[in-house]
Amino acid sequence: MRLVVWDTKEIKMMDAEGTSDVFIKAFFDNKKALETDTHFRCQDGKASFNYRLKFNEVFPRKDYKLSLQTYDRDFFKSNDIIGSFMLDLKQAFTDVELTKRPLSINQSYFEKYMQNNVDPEKKITFKKTVNNLTNKEELDGSFWIPMESKTKEGELENNGWVRIQIDILPKTYAETNPVGSARDDPNVEPYLPPPVGRLFFSLNPWTMFKQCVGPE
Repeated sequence: MRLVVWDTKEIKMMDAEGTSDVFIKAFFDNKKALETDTHFRCQDGKASFNYRLKFNEVFPRKDYKLSLQTYDRDFFKSNDIIGSFMLDLKQAFTDVELTKRPLSINQSYFEKYMQNNVDPEKKITFKKTVNNLTNKEELDGSFWIPMESKTKEGELENNGWVRIQIDILPKTYAETNPVGSARDDPNVEPYLPPPVGRLFFSLNPWTMFKQCVGPE
């Protein structure tokens, strides 16, 4: 399975200065979790990654639930979780096994075959999420998922969105059509450009100051 983490929007700022050092974690089994790199000092909720995570999974398996978690990285204490979401991919894995062909999970596939696997008790359903697609994102197969957490009162809240793309491939196809992890070569299917909005060096001290110190 190839999971591309593109970017985020409206991600909650966790640090007192109004920033978050955002990274994404994904796993079927927490012992084999994979992570993106970190978008340091994100100030507007729009963290950029363009980062590919590759999973080698055996079919059939006991659990097909993919967990995605968004974190604020901290260096002097444990990382703060911003939100999470879980997708049950059993139907997609089964279809790949039956057809022996690659499958991309897009809005049409989700609504036809996966909608019933979403917990109806959730206040934010995946159907509402995929309906937020723009035309461009529908074409490239990516979609937004909510990052949810519970308040102190136990109520579910949305702390932002992560745009991802999921492709599930038979082993033989993946071996004959390799791609790199992260943004490494071969950087194809899809091509992942460098992330945008990251920290950059400047000789202007005021520019560096604004990047490192949040709006608060």
